[in-house]
Amino acid sequence: MSASTIRKLVLIGVFTALAYVVTFLIRIPVFGFLTLDPKDAVIGIAGFLLGPVAVVVIAVIVSALEMMISATGPIGFVMNVASTLAFVGLATVIYRQAPSFKRALIGLLVGAVSVTVVMLILNYLLTPIYMGVPRADVAAMLIPVLLPFNLIKSFVSGVLVLLLYQPVMRAYESIGSRQQKR
Repeated sequence: MSASTIRKLVLIGVFTALAYVVTFLIRIPVFGFLTLDPKDAVIGIAGFLLGPVAVVVIAVIVSALEMMISATGPIGFVMNVASTLAFVGLATVIYRQAPSFKRALIGLLVGAVSVTVVMLILNYLLTPIYMGVPRADVAAMLIPVLLPFNLIKSFVSGVLVLLLYQPVMRAYESIGSRQQKR
């Protein structure tokens, strides 16, 4: 196994641990079962740095751990993975085609629209099962609650990615250049 592969696996592990920790340390309750957390910002930085495969790996591991530790269950697992992949996965694919601030911004905006649509559909289909409430109750929440929630959550995560990615990238490159000098 090459040094770059080992470095990438270690970084995936570090970003996975960080995403998991911030999921539980920084939770802002918004409405009922909806909470804001910076998990997707951490995974977004990892995705921009390491690529879309890292996003999938981190999203699945963090969501599985969250399912086992908290009460999200299999439905929460599916919704968490789908949410991260729709937002961060898509943003990463767009950004990595031609890395630039503009592509990052476009990717995050497209990801925000994507996750909002995906989560409206999944909430309509799965939340009645997960919460044990009538589908009509969930349908009544789609536009006034779930639509703005997903847009706000994406906006917050996107801003964090845009603010933190460059410093993380510079630190990563600095460490890499020091490693090569040895």
